[in-house]
Formats: sequence, structure tokens, C-alpha cells
Amino acid sequence: MRIVSISTIKNEADIIESFVRYHSKIFDLMIILDNGSTDDTKYILNELEKEGLPFVVLIDEDKYFEPQEKYNFLLHKAINEYGADIICPLDADEFITSDFGNPREFIEEIPDDSYYTVLWRTYVPTKHDDVNDLFVPSRIKYIRDETIESKGKVILTKELVDKYNVKLSMGNHYLYILPEFRSQITNISYDKLNISHFPLRSVYHTMMKVLNNYPNSRARKFVSENQSYHYVVMYNKIKETGSIDMDDVTEFAKQYSLINNKGKDELDQDLDIGIYEHPMNFSFCGDIDVKYPYKENLLGNLLETTMYFADEIHTFKNQLDYYKKEHKRLKNKESNLNNKIEKKNEKIKKLKSDSKTNKKKVKILENDLKNKEDEIEYLKNEKPISLEEDIENQTKLPQKIASPESFRERLLFKSNAYVNYKTGYESTYAMLKDKNTQIKRYWKQIKFLQKDLKNKDKTIDYLQKELTNKTESNTNLETELSNSKQMMHIMDKRFNRLDLNKIPKDMEEINIAYVLESFPVLSQTHIVNEIRWLKEHGFNVVVFTNKESEKPIEIDFFVEKVHFEEIFDLTELLVEYEIDLMHTHFVYPICTNFTLPIAEKLKIPFTVFANSHDIFIRENDERNKIKQISDSQFCLGIFTLSDFHKKYLMRRGAREDKLVVTKQAVNYEIVPIEEKNNKIKKIVSICRFEERNGLDVLINSAKILENEDFEFEIYGYGDLQNDLENQINELGLKNISIKGELLPNEVADTLLSSDLLVSPCKVAANGDFIGFPVILFESMAVGVPVLTTSMSAIPEVIVDGYNGFRTDRGDPEKFANKIIEISNLPSEKLFEVRKTAQEDLINVAGIEKTMNRYIEQINELNL
Repeated sequence: MRIVSISTIKNEADIIESFVRYHSKIFDLMIILDNGSTDDTKYILNELEKEGLPFVVLIDEDKYFEPQEKYNFLLHKAINEYGADIICPLDADEFITSDFGNPREFIEEIPDDSYYTVLWRTYVPTKHDDVNDLFVPSRIKYIRDETIESKGKVILTKELVDKYNVKLSMGNHYLYILPEFRSQITNISYDKLNISHFPLRSVYHTMMKVLNNYPNSRARKFVSENQSYHYVVMYNKIKETGSIDMDDVTEFAKQYSLINNKGKDELDQDLDIGIYEHPMNFSFCGDIDVKYPYKENLLGNLLETTMYFADEIHTFKNQLDYYKKEHKRLKNKESNLNNKIEKKNEKIKKLKSDSKTNKKKVKILENDLKNKEDEIEYLKNEKPISLEEDIENQTKLPQKIASPESFRERLLFKSNAYVNYKTGYESTYAMLKDKNTQIKRYWKQIKFLQKDLKNKDKTIDYLQKELTNKTESNTNLETELSNSKQMMHIMDKRFNRLDLNKIPKDMEEINIAYVLESFPVLSQTHIVNEIRWLKEHGFNVVVFTNKESEKPIEIDFFVEKVHFEEIFDLTELLVEYEIDLMHTHFVYPICTNFTLPIAEKLKIPFTVFANSHDIFIRENDERNKIKQISDSQFCLGIFTLSDFHKKYLMRRGAREDKLVVTKQAVNYEIVPIEEKNNKIKKIVSICRFEERNGLDVLINSAKILENEDFEFEIYGYGDLQNDLENQINELGLKNISIKGELLPNEVADTLLSSDLLVSPCKVAANGDFIGFPVILFESMAVGVPVLTTSMSAIPEVIVDGYNGFRTDRGDPEKFANKIIEISNLPSEKLFEVRKTAQEDLINVAGIEKTMNRYIEQINELNL
């Protein structure tokens, strides 16, 4: 049963450590979404993460506070990405508690088709609280009358989300359930659990909450009139008086979330709310030590919030100007379109008018044609009379005098001229009619042929494009086919070797490929040591590199080194060299981009050594595919430096059974030591000039100690050399200098001439930090005491005052004070520390231990 909490936070530096440490005893994982904290919240979370506590922090790019949207986003993320079975939405000021023991026992009892509603128990700060107690549930012990509590928080199951698509409400006080599912879901008001709510905790916190969070809350996209009403009273008080005291905070807390129930924006003086002592039960947790104090910087945080809103207003104004210009452009476009439409309408009107005129003309022509046709038809039907009939008719006395027209027509009919005229007219008319019909038919054919020709042109254009695309496609396919043939050839060669009867039985018979970014490198002598050890013990090793070394060194043994450019090149080389096992140092980029995909393709087993920057730098952490590497059936093991590294990788999905803790392969020749009576004078630091090594802190410490009798020397190389030299010059320091880089065989002599080695490690701005500085082991081996910082894997090896010395990271004053403290130690105490360091080193590290552990891991998995 995996129980996960989800939280959105902003500016919770005073309570976030209490929240995380307490709930780490209850939840399998806490998912925390930071909504743009400007106080020490991020710093504290970063420190807690290094302790390996079970939480992940997501950064919210959208600073608008939309809690309902964000909590529902986290709800689905907890289920889909982090495997949550039960989800507890909690704000940072809310602690899930039980008066009967560990709340987890009761959370696990929730039925799949139900959800809990757990009531608030609101805690009220008073002037009697112990301000030195940083664990909030221990400091604030009074609660207000529980009979007035009506609000609570829900706890729900994965099944409700997957099966019924429920959603969290504003404030996570209840669920939105579709009407058709309401009868199938049970809401349980669970009295064995409570939400210990600490909405207000001090004067400073209340001022922070009002002046920073209230404006952000008011900037929501959708704000109802009564939302965040509890802020209004506090805001009005601060606005009117300029400050508040602890008595005000106590009264605010008493009426928190009850204020304005009657539409008021001031404290309800009629309410008499009692408080009584009822400390929260955290006995099941054991002692909780809150380590990281926070700085009270109300003005600074207020300025951060102000600048954020100023930037938002600036952005809004720019967007508004753009929209105004766009609106004007669209208006002009609309006006132009209207003008065009008006002209079109006029043209249509004219065409309609012309059409009417043409219709009239056509009508006249049609009537005229009809008259002509009627006349011809009449002439066709009128029968001619004979001459005798005509004479007879003329000799008769007519009843009526014949009209001249009738006589004329009969006379014309009897003439040959009339007959010829009539015949010619009919023939010509028929011919013209046929011609007209033919012309119309021809025009139709011409139009059809023109349209067909246009379509044919389009078809030709399309076919030409299609031909071009097919040609390109064929070219690509030919290239792909050629590559596939090459790959098939490579695969055939590879699989011809996969005869189970011919697999080597001894490790010495295996062909091992070291797939590296570059080799040999000055700062990676442990890799040189690994390969030297394998060669000396009869193993077949070939080194494959992708880049040339920036700082190459000479090596005292022979190993074949082969360069490759692309993944295809390396694939072919691995088959050509009949490689049985790949080993890679650094997860990203070499293992992610080369070793893993090739292993999957060629079915070659592999191992990888996860160091520091390849997993700790935020960019690499997001892209190194450590979970995919761990899940690969061909991954025989992921070696890493410490339990800290192991837990860090497990939180990112790496399988525990694949993780192997071992130190780097460094040869440590223990140098016999004697007790020295001389004081510490020469202090050295040997490292790459990178931000994570904290050399800027050392220089500032040298400034603090410039009147003491210490000489600081810095050895190494790196991109920050100019910055460090400028820092020394700007501070006008004479007691510290940069000496340059050392060759591997020069390190021991440099240490032996020194009195103290310092390694002021810290976290870089990009999230990078060193896992464990190898130089500490080298210094311990020759009997030189070491001073470093309490971070990452260092506390697993260096115990302050026992086998070395530690202090807080990133603090020049504390680092300087620690140097003074060490220099004032009696010589016998310092000798004891040096001797213990050598004894511990023999048990902890060494090339034999590292390489034997490597061989054991391979053998355990039956390569």
C-alpha cells in the first residue's frame, strides 16, 4: 500500500522542515509543488533532499495561485507517475495526526470505494510559546474550541480517481463527484484522524502571509467574493496600524476561516472562542530535530513579490499594446473588406441591371423568332390553287370585295419568284439554326476541354511532386537499406558468437569494452587505475572514446584505444572486437546515448559507474534515463559511491537490486606517520576549479584569517581560474595563491609538504555537487588531516574530530573558525585523528576493494 501526500507551498520556511520530517514517518512519498517561494523554503528543501528524506519537489512555472487546478494536477501525477494507492492532499501548515498512534495505520484502513473527511484541529499561537523551539507542533500547544470546527480535508484512493473520475474541490475540503456515481461512493467522517492546522504561527509569519501570499491569492484567475476572506481582516489591521503584535495573531488564529461568515471584514467581537492546551501527538516519531534556521526578511520577500507583480504588469501592458495594435489592424482590415464588399455589391447590382436588359432583348428576339416560325409554318400549310379555280373564283360574283392583301398573296403564290423566295428562306433559316446549334455545342466542348486541360496541368504538377518525393524516398530507403545490410552483417557476426556452449567460463576470457567520453583524463585517474588493474590481472580490455581528452596524461601501461563518432560506428566496432561486456563511467551522456541503446540492440551486458555531475546536475538528472538503464535486462549493475548516492538514485526509479555501493578505484599507499609538534601553517586545496568545490568560500575564509600565520595554496585547473584570481586580487590577499595543476605522481609529494588539506564543497547554482572528493582519501593515506563540509556522502566517511574534520558548507566564517580550532588542537590529538584516518581508509577504500567488488557483481549475475 503506497501512501503519497500532495502539497502546494509558497514561503513556508518556518514550517516546511517540520512538515517534511514529521510526515516522513507516515508517507511513502511527499510530492511538493513550489509556487515561487522567495524566502528560505527552497534552501531548506534542498538540504533535506540531501539527507535522503522521501519527497520530490516540483517547480511551478505559473506563479498564479490556482490551488484547485494545481492539486488536481498533483493528484493525477501521484497516481500515474509515482504509483500512489492512497492520496492525502495537505497544505504545509497541515499535519495528519491521531491521538491513538501512527496515523498511517488508520489511513491504510480506507475502503477502495470510499474517502475520508478529516476535520481540522486549529492550533492558536500565544505569547507563551517557546520561540526557540523550531519544531512547530512542539512549540504551539493550544487549540481553539473543537466544537466550532466544520472544515476538514479529504483522503482518497486511486480507485475513486480511476473508476469514478472524482476531482478535488477548492481547499480540498470535499470531492466533486458526477451525479451518476454519488450513490456508489461513501464519505466517511473518520474520528480517529485529525488535521492539526497551524495557519498562523508568529507575528513575522502572519505579516509574511498577508503581505506576500494575500496579493498572490487575489491574483487568481477565478476569485469569488468570499475566497481568502480570512486574509482581509489581517490586511486591514496592518494597513491601518502599520503593524500587529502577538495578541493580534492569537485573535486572528481564533477566528481563522470563521471570519466574515456574516459578510464582515473585521473581527467578530461577539464571538467568544476559548482555547485550551492539547499538544499534538507525535510520540510515534521519536525525536525530531529541526536543523535549518531561516532568515526573517519581510521587506526582501515583499520586494520580490512586488517585482514579480511589476513584471507581470509590464508583460500585461506589452500584451495590451500588442492587442490594441492588432485590434486597430483588424479594424482597418474590416474597413477595407467593407469597401471591397460595397464595390462588389455595386458591380453585382450593375450586372443584375444588365441582366434584366439582356433578358428583355432575348425576349424580343425569342418573340421575333417565334413570329418567323409561325409565318413559315403558315406558308407551309397554305395550299396553292390552280389557274382554272382562280379564274372560276374571279368570274363569280363575290359576296364581298376581296381585300387587296388576300389577292396579293394569291397572286404572289402563283409566281415562281414567290416559290423561290419561300424555299430559299426556309433553307437559309434551317441552315442558320443548325449552325447556331453547332456553335453552342462547340463552345461547350471548348469549355470542357479548357477545364480538362487545367485539371491535367494540376495532375501533372502533382505527379511531378510525387515523383520528386518518391525519388527522395527511394534514396532514403536505399540509404536505410544499405545501413540495414551493414547492421545485419554486424548482427550476424554478433549472434554467431552467441553460442551458449562457447561462452567463456572465466572472467579472464571475457572481452571488456570501456566505453568512455575521453581517456586518459587528469581528473579521472581512478578510471586509469581500473584499467591498469584489469590489464595486470590478465583481462582483455579495449577502450572506446567519443572525444579527445582536454587534459590528457601519460599512462604507464598499454591499452588499445579506439575512437568513434556515431553510435553506428561504436556498434560496428564492438562486434568487430567481439566484446562480451561493456563498462561505462558516468551515466550521462555516454551510458544514456551509447551504452544503453547498443546493449539493447546487440544484447551485450553492461555496467555503469554513477559519479556526481552525471546524476546531480539538474539538466543531467532530467535526461540521464537512470530508471530505463536500471530496468534493462542487460544492466548487470550500477556502481555508485555511497548510501547517499544509492538512495538518491532509488528516488529516481533505479532498482535497489542493481545498485552497488563501492568507492572509486584509487591506489592508496599508506605512509608511516609520526607525531608532529609544529603548528599547522601550510594549508592546501587540490581540485578542479568548479563551483561545487567551493574555492570562493576558501578565499573568503583566507580573508578572515589574513592576520593569522597561515599560507593557503590552491592546486588544479578549470574554467573558474580567472574568477578566483580576480577574487584574490580584489580582496588584496597575500596569504593565498593559485599554483596550477598537478600530475598524478606529484599529488602525494604536495600533500606531504602540507599541514592540512581543505575541501570546502558546496552545491553549485545548477544543482551540481560532489559525491565524495577522492583527494580526501589520498590525503588520509599520507597522514595529512582533512577539513571538509557536511554534505552528500562525506558524513558517511569523515566523522568530525575522529578521522577528520567537518563544518557547514558555504559559510566562510565557520570554515575559518574550524581552521583555527584544528590549529589549536594538541599535537597528540591531531596525531590520533591522522592515525585513525589511515586505519579507516584501509577498511573503506582501495583499488583492490573496488575491483574485487566489480568482479564479484559480474560473477554473481553469471555473465
